[in-house]
Parts: sequence; C-alpha cells; structure tokens
Amino acid sequence: MNKKICKFALLSVFTGCLSLAVAEDQEVGTKDQKMAVFLINGKSAKMEANGTGFACTYKNREFVATNLHVIEGATVITARPQSGNNIALSGAIIVAEDADICLLAIKGSFGDIGITPLELMEDVFKGAKAGDKIICLGNSLGNGVISATTGTIKAFGQPRLEIDSPVVQGNSGGPIIHQQTGKVVGLVTEAQVNEEKANPYVLAAKKSKDSTLTEISYFGHRVDAVQKWKATTLADYEKAGRELDGVEEGLNRTMQFFADEDGWKEDRRLADAWRIYSEFIEKAAAKSTRRVEVTNYVNEFGFVVRSDLRVRGQSVSEADFLKARETFCRSVEWKILAEQEILKKAKPLGFRQREKTMYLMEYSVKVLTLQKEL
Repeated sequence: MNKKICKFALLSVFTGCLSLAVAEDQEVGTKDQKMAVFLINGKSAKMEANGTGFACTYKNREFVATNLHVIEGATVITARPQSGNNIALSGAIIVAEDADICLLAIKGSFGDIGITPLELMEDVFKGAKAGDKIICLGNSLGNGVISATTGTIKAFGQPRLEIDSPVVQGNSGGPIIHQQTGKVVGLVTEAQVNEEKANPYVLAAKKSKDSTLTEISYFGHRVDAVQKWKATTLADYEKAGRELDGVEEGLNRTMQFFADEDGWKEDRRLADAWRIYSEFIEKAAAKSTRRVEVTNYVNEFGFVVRSDLRVRGQSVSEADFLKARETFCRSVEWKILAEQEILKKAKPLGFRQREKTMYLMEYSVKVLTLQKEL
C-alpha cells in the first residue's frame, strides 16, 4: 500500500528490497496459482493504493483474501485477475479480530470465470516446518503485474510467520504458498527494518554463522491463526476507520499546539478556545492602561521626601487572568476527554482498528499529561 500508517514502532513500508530472488532451476508457481492471484486497488476521495489478493474458500464460501491494511480507508475496492475483467465484489467483508487479514465476499463463483481458489492450510504447525520452501505471488511495486519470489519459512509465531522470500511494496495480501503441498500458509504482510543495524553487538552477531539477524526481515500473517472473525460491510469498516482517523487527527492537532507547530488552527475546538482566550488578553491589556497622577512632597531644600501616586482607570486583577487561563486550559482538557470518550464508545472492526484504538487511548493519556503542564 502507498499509505502512511501510524504503526507503533514497526516500519511496515516495503522499501529497499527491489531484487526478486527467483530460482532458475524450477517452475515458480503453477498457472492455476497465478490465475488465482488478483491486483487489489482501493480508492476514496483522499487516497488510492494498490495491493494483492487471492481466491480462496472459507466454510464453503468463496472470497478474495487480502490484508486489512490493503483496504484501509478505501470506499471502493476492485479485484482484477490477470484474465481481464474485475471480480464482482458484493460489498460484504469478514475481518479478522486477531490478524491482519480480511475476506472480501464475491458475487457469483470463481468457477464461472475459470479460476480455481487456492487451498488454505488448516494447521500450519502440522503441515509445514521451518526451512520448507515457499512461493510468494504479488503485485510487486503496484505495477499491475503478478510476479513471484521464492524462499523458505524461517520461523513461526502467533499470528505471524517469518520468511526470507523478499517482498516489496504492493505485495501486501499476496499468498505465501507452501511448495510441497501447494497450500497457502499465510499472507505477505510487512517488511521490518532492523533499526539497530549500526549497533556493534548486532554487527558482530550478523557475522556469526548461527545468527539469523538481518537488516530487513519479512513477515506474513498465518491463515490458521484467526480465532475470531467479524462479518461487516466495506461501508461500515470505512466509517469505523474514519472515526478513529478523526480522533488521531484531533490529538495530533493538540500536540502541534503544544509544540507551537503549524496546523493546529485547523482544529475548530482548539482554535475557538484559543481565540476566546486571546480576545480576553487583548481586552485586558487595553483595560489595564493607566493614567498616573504624581504628587511630590519636598522639604525646605527642595528634595523630594515622599511621592503619592493616584491611579485613574481600572486594571484587570490577577484573579481575572488566572480564571481566564483556567477556562482555556479546561477547554483543551475537555477536547482531549471528548476524544477519549469517542474511543471508549468506538466499536473497532478487525485487528488493525482494535490495535489503533488501544494505541490512540495511550496517546490521549500522554497528551492529557502534557495539558496538565500548561
């Protein structure tokens, strides 16, 4: 996806991996496998992104499987096979609550257009092992061409697995096919850059023959890892995501205000609170302009021994200033609390939105702490 994701300490952008390692002495993916892989395009008024999906069967129903982050923010999704016309999607989707996976329901049948769905491995631990050969098929760099890379399974986790087959931007959602059985063990999900590669201990470990440390690691989500699914629609998924995006933007604007950066005035609530406080300061400054009348008392030698100041006009008291500032600070606090309330009432759909909701709640607590220091 050509999309910036605020993803918690993981660098999930597929960059720096442009070499596609394909073994020369073997067939890389059968024709049926390649025909079952689709180019996924997601659009909205604000974004357009490309990824990969593939035909599969789940509980006797046919779907296009892909990553949740591939469809994030999209109001319209298309799935285009190599054979030509787009697959007709019904608008219904099933999202995984514990993995970056979703299933897009289709109209009709894959058989009607000559496509054989890929088979999902029911138990990856039993059906595959570390070192087994794999094939990854995907829309590399979003160029609209399904290409293949080969490699092996490096390690298993829950819900992810690590592979050494290079993946690039646009591969998200593509199938990781177990060569021996021809079954799908996972979906290509992300590349993680080792940010500690300059650390001397890491460099020393990389020189060891037993070390598995690399500068870039590749991961997929296991197809058998999902314990809970949620049926919904693309419209509802996009709406729930938009609500979270609004909270994130609101918190970011508040942080911009604290840091005195451009952009915070675009938040209406924050801008209104600051406008009211600024107007008070300006009026207070004008009201506090004093006319002072001085009377000097002198002795017989003409030296001033005492001065009386008579103040005409009216000043704003310190209490009034403190009250105005407190009102402004409370307005900012209420704004943050209102965003927290949205998060508390939110009904996130799927793994990605659940993770984002938790992240935003932690973020809001940090912003509220900064507000207390105003």
